[in-house]
Amino acid sequence: HRKLNLTTIHVSHNLEEAFSIADAGAVLNNGKLVQTDTLANLMRKPRNEFVARFMRCENIYSSSEIDSQVADIILPQNCSGSCKFIIRPENVVINKEPGGQPEPDTFEVKITAIRDCGNYYRLELAGKLDIIAHISPAQFADKSLVCSDMVFARLSREHIHVLSD
Repeated sequence: HRKLNLTTIHVSHNLEEAFSIADAGAVLNNGKLVQTDTLANLMRKPRNEFVARFMRCENIYSSSEIDSQVADIILPQNCSGSCKFIIRPENVVINKEPGGQPEPDTFEVKITAIRDCGNYYRLELAGKLDIIAHISPAQFADKSLVCSDMVFARLSREHIHVLSD
């Protein structure tokens, strides 16, 4: 379609396929258009929980969960009152040591499951906040991680996205 300068509509539930051929995407829910945007924005800045889940984000939280469980995570300013937000798994940083000064967005978790997904490792982490992290094979090998290890998860505030709907 790019060579011929044609607009086409391609329907797919396969994200890899969509990313390989599309300039933009649209998400439908029960026949209603929920969000249209670039694929990068659909992935990293979904409008609501449905789009976030469709774009394979498993780390979806409400601000009330954070207030009661993990007081040391600082939410973005646009998350005042009650809100829902996401943290993409690839934006969770894993370290075996807490680092120098204690950081407000770092907390200890236990690795409860590890799955080799080819181009990344999927870590299921349990602690004050249960969270999924994706790390590269190089990071995985460098850290020598195994199930039941206690590690530190760091969430970067710039990667916390507040859902608008």
